Amino acid sequence: MKSNGDDFIKKALKSLEEEAKPNPKQKQIMLGNLLSQMQTGEGSGKERSGLSRFGNMVTVYPWRFGFGISAIQAVLFTLMFGSNYTNFVLQLLGR
Repeated sequence: MKSNGDDFIKKALKSLEEEAKPNPKQKQIMLGNLLSQMQTGEGSGKERSGLSRFGNMVTVYPWRFGFGISAIQAVLFTLMFGSNYTNFVLQLLGR
């Protein structure tokens, strides 16, 4: 005799398996990324210059570039101006 708890666990595991699979929209995005990488020659073993790799990183992952620049700016300004910079930024944000 099966208990309701076993059925619940099986249904939960099945739903997790279904959620792990990409939907058609995600598949289309992955295909687009793959095709753009093939067009730029990424992953084909071709030697690329540092500037080309940097440009590709900025266009493919713009949020990483933005967060990286922001982090570098915050660290440099804090080193130059000390805690006054942090206090100034917090005052601008209204805290």
